[in-house]
Amino acid sequence: MIIDAHAHACGEYLDLQSIIKVLDENKTDQVVLCPGEANSKKSYGLPLISEWFPQKDIMFGVNRVIGFVTKWTGAAKHMDQQNQYVFQLAQMAPGRIIQAYWINPLERGCIKKLESDYLAYQFKLIKLHQCWHSFDLDNHVVEEILEWALACQMPIFIHLSDRKQVMAFIERANRHLDNTFIVAHLIGFEEIIAHSKNPNVYYEISPPPLIDVERLKRAIHLAGPDKIIMGSDTPYGKQNLKMNLNRIKELDLSEYDKNLIRGENMRRILYLKSCDQQRAKENV
Repeated sequence: MIIDAHAHACGEYLDLQSIIKVLDENKTDQVVLCPGEANSKKSYGLPLISEWFPQKDIMFGVNRVIGFVTKWTGAAKHMDQQNQYVFQLAQMAPGRIIQAYWINPLERGCIKKLESDYLAYQFKLIKLHQCWHSFDLDNHVVEEILEWALACQMPIFIHLSDRKQVMAFIERANRHLDNTFIVAHLIGFEEIIAHSKNPNVYYEISPPPLIDVERLKRAIHLAGPDKIIMGSDTPYGKQNLKMNLNRIKELDLSEYDKNLIRGENMRRILYLKSCDQQRAKENV
């Protein structure tokens, strides 16, 4: 099974027809879709910045840009609308689109909203983004989110903002050993692998323009292929899904290990049925 484990409902993934087109063209079974820029068809042609800084974690610098642009555009103000939009897309193609729910820990009453929206949407993953919402991991609401996610056996996908928050994440993960976390964009993975005691931490490898292939290989070497998750981060970079699939194809790994990265790790995390199981269910 091939899963694009991180993408946004905008750009190439703005509407159902274009989502299915991209997935089919790349022989990809499913996409984990989260909110994005409202009603935006724009795809961003990012330069291959990672090639200028091989092996470097350039995301800390990129994060400052993301934070500035998000604040300037006000994109985070549309999160409720976009969570609902992703739900509508998932309802139209339940076998292809998996909803990720984006939550703002700084919003008053966000836990009650999380609970009520879960009853309505039945999403499969929670997303936290410290550049879109400038919260600290020491925030007591984060503790409540983690407890809720554990009770629902739901993974947390988190985009960390800086090195201080990487260390705060390690402390949180070490206190919540039964929670499952997916760290976006390999942010701080060296520090996390060195200090984390949580066996349920995974590392996502999008987008290709910002993740050098040598850095990807280093992450696989240190964490193991069973801890690596393939995403595209569409629309932030063009043809990201194709690029990451090609990168994985060229890795010096067994087909078994490549399949783990391409989707089997994510399928296991989300308790998804295999392709054969899904087809059998559809034929009943």
